[in-house]
Amino acid sequence: IPDICALNELNIVASDSAIISINETWPCPNKTLIDDSSNISIYHVCAVEELLVTGNKWSKVYVNSTVVCPNNTYIVGSDETEIPDICALNELNIVASDSAIISINETWPCPNKTLIDDSSNISIYHVCAVEELRVTGSKWSKVYVNSTVVCPNNTYIVGSDETEIPDICALNELNIVASDSAIISINETWPCPNKTVIDDISNISIYYICAINELQVIGGGLSKLYINSTVVCPINTLVSGYGNTEISGICALNELNIVASNSAIISINETWPCPNKTVIDDRSDIPVYHICAINELRATGGESSKLHVNSSVVCPNDAFIVGSGNTEISDICALDSLYINIIDSANIFTNETWPCRKTTVIYDTSNVPISNICSMYQLNIRSGESSKLDINSKVFCPSYTSVEGWNETEVNNICANNTLIVDIKDSANITINETWSCPNKTIIDDMSSIPISHICAISELNVTGRLSSVININSTAGCPLQAFIVGMNNTRLFDLCVQNEVNIEMSDSATIVFNASWPCPRKAIVNANNGGSIVNFCASDEVDITSTNSTIVYERTLSCPDVLNISISSGSKVYNICATNEAFINATNSEVYMDKSTCSAVANVTATNSTLVAPTTTGVTSIATTTTTTPGTTSTVTTTVTESTVWRNTGSMNNGRFSHTASVLPNGKVLVIGGEYDVDFDLNTTELYDPSTETWSTTDSMNNARFLHTASILTNGKVLVTGGQNGHSAINSAELYDQSTGTWTATNNMNNARQWHTASILNNGNVLVTGGQIGFSAINSAELYNPSTETWTVTDSMYMGRYRHTASVLTNGKVLVTGGLADEYLFFYGAILYDPSTGNWTMADGMRHARERHTASVLPNGKVLVTGGWNGSIALNTVELYEPSTDIWRTTGSMNIGRFSHTASVLPNGKVLVTGGQNGHSAMNSTELYDPSTETWQMISNMNYARESHSASVLKNGNVFVAGGLDRIGLNTSELYESSQINQQ
Repeated sequence: IPDICALNELNIVASDSAIISINETWPCPNKTLIDDSSNISIYHVCAVEELLVTGNKWSKVYVNSTVVCPNNTYIVGSDETEIPDICALNELNIVASDSAIISINETWPCPNKTLIDDSSNISIYHVCAVEELRVTGSKWSKVYVNSTVVCPNNTYIVGSDETEIPDICALNELNIVASDSAIISINETWPCPNKTVIDDISNISIYYICAINELQVIGGGLSKLYINSTVVCPINTLVSGYGNTEISGICALNELNIVASNSAIISINETWPCPNKTVIDDRSDIPVYHICAINELRATGGESSKLHVNSSVVCPNDAFIVGSGNTEISDICALDSLYINIIDSANIFTNETWPCRKTTVIYDTSNVPISNICSMYQLNIRSGESSKLDINSKVFCPSYTSVEGWNETEVNNICANNTLIVDIKDSANITINETWSCPNKTIIDDMSSIPISHICAISELNVTGRLSSVININSTAGCPLQAFIVGMNNTRLFDLCVQNEVNIEMSDSATIVFNASWPCPRKAIVNANNGGSIVNFCASDEVDITSTNSTIVYERTLSCPDVLNISISSGSKVYNICATNEAFINATNSEVYMDKSTCSAVANVTATNSTLVAPTTTGVTSIATTTTTTPGTTSTVTTTVTESTVWRNTGSMNNGRFSHTASVLPNGKVLVIGGEYDVDFDLNTTELYDPSTETWSTTDSMNNARFLHTASILTNGKVLVTGGQNGHSAINSAELYDQSTGTWTATNNMNNARQWHTASILNNGNVLVTGGQIGFSAINSAELYNPSTETWTVTDSMYMGRYRHTASVLTNGKVLVTGGLADEYLFFYGAILYDPSTGNWTMADGMRHARERHTASVLPNGKVLVTGGWNGSIALNTVELYEPSTDIWRTTGSMNIGRFSHTASVLPNGKVLVTGGQNGHSAMNSTELYDPSTETWQMISNMNYARESHSASVLKNGNVFVAGGLDRIGLNTSELYESSQINQQ
């Protein structure tokens, strides 16, 4: 078929020995399609816009690119076809296999985009592209990139088998995947691309790897990857090596991330400055040297890895170290926070030449000692098994120290300037450095079998001995203002002294011995049971004794109290007791021996089958062996008010939800925002509750679904929502709700994405956002939102990252942050204070109990009431009060039921209503009332629905409105507790 032509489209299919000839005198058609499997050549093939050629068997298709070069050319060649002189102005696409001969006309400019998929055994030359080059080579293919002409913006290379693809380059992004014996070579004469991604499991080396902004390298098998860091150091570098790979010349200016396993050889170029952040996860058996970071270092070592931190260059602000197996991580340091978590036989070495960091946290169950541990502000240690930790308290004594030890651990030389907390069990051996001054507050919870000595405190001493504990108070160093002592199960506590008030709970043969050389405390309260005994006991103002089957020896030569209150039974004995003003004694089956020479008080005695020895001058008319009541006895009348109403249901929401927020707007309505209905069912919906009609209505939806967020009512009446979780990720977006229009508008994003954070309205109207979680990491950053400019500014960071904490604005304008989590193992006792006037954080007195998902309420008297929470083992019922004026925590009455993820609402009458929550197994419907005047809790009627992670709002009429929550699924119910009923409790 000779003399063929077409002006628009030419389509030819030829096979066998068909002779097809094209008339070359006519202009090329716009589009030409050739499918040729004949053994007769076709000449003068051309097209203006698009050329498609498929050649196979012995076909020969001759493109006439001397006439015109098509915009787009698509070539498929197989068998022994020949397709020479190919070109394209816009896109060139070539697929070649077998012995296909494909040749490119190099006289035309490079196309914008070139795609090559070559598994032939015939070389392809002059491959190039301006914008994008994609080359896939396999079998014995050889694809020669002509990078002397132009370097593409983006290049993507895949090589396998024994392919060769030399002279690769890219200006923007270079992506290489290599396997088998693929030979990939990079042209080093061009500048480094912005981004380079290499995935190499070949056994042939790749040289001259570099990137300006981002470098990602994965090496496996026998691959060898040589980074050309003599040219440039990427801003961010991510390296993953396994098998017997070698990856050398690694560096990064901002973030370096390395994952290594097996026998991977990873080498870092030490000539460049340390990156801002370095993350290493190493399970290999080959050492990694020259590890360093300026801001943050995260090193995880496992199996037989060896990580050598180059702290001679720089010490990072924060370091997070995790070690397991037989790993070794040496020369660790941190300026701000150091976190260490080690198990098995992990060997961790700290560099003692750097100053102590602000915060140190250690979780150690390894069998290898760790030394030179120190901290300026906060030291947290959890150790078990046979771990050994030596605190370098010769250098510095931290403000706050918390030590938890179990099994056969040893922790030596602990000390604290402000707060010391020790919790030990089993055969844990804890030693206190006695050369430092006593801390302000010391808390000891001891159920170990190893004695602990040199315990002292200036302001407050809390000691609990649980199981044959031996506790030695260092009263020569100092005598605390107040002490709370609990002794049980054969605990022995020696050398106790107190200046103001001592409170003692003891049972089961516990023994407490006071130091008789110190003056008596002003007040002593004792509750002793089941064989307990107290020696050298006294007080100057008041003594209150409650005893069952115990022995108390009063040291009358030291001091006689003004007032004495005794209530004892079941074989109790009180010796040498006296009083100078009044004595109230109630004894059953017991013995009371009053001191005759110093006792001149009027006594009010009730005795049943008891022996009382007292002088007649005390006003006791007889020594009773049967029930005797003397004049002066007082009586108490108790009145109980029975509640007359219960929780009542009000309208239901349109969506069930939990982990949402609820805000009482200036118009009195309640705005419920976001939350989660079920797993992976996040909500962007918002609803309004009108207390006047007790009805719900929908309002405008947020731009982003979110839960675990915050909502704050600004001084202009708008509601600011920040952060939270969307899907599986924390977000940094913020939005504003305007009640006058009922609409949401986006405002500027926070600097950090975060969930489980806090947001507090400061006295100047700004909003302080603290901490939170992103991924699995706690955040220590804080930022301020200015409603007038709708902008965020970074402020001073907290000492350690924490989430699931609380933040309370005190009456002095400062913000108190309490508790929370640093990770799944570290629960905070500590509290910190933010001062808006300086923009700085300072350490505050620590709580007695570590907790998260608790509540913190500012009472009308300015104190902060913290309730419940989770400590990793149980739901807590403990409650604590913080006094801002003295910066001291103390315990108050415990709730009847332990709970977390509950709510606490301060009522108009000053009482606190706690509702629902989790007990560690399921959601609860119980509620309790706290009375600050008596510091006691009272159970009240249950809610109609069990719920946790719900909301509770105090309405403008004083009623409490509870909405939503979780009980296996998100609830849409809401209920009301009326203030008139609350006042009756």
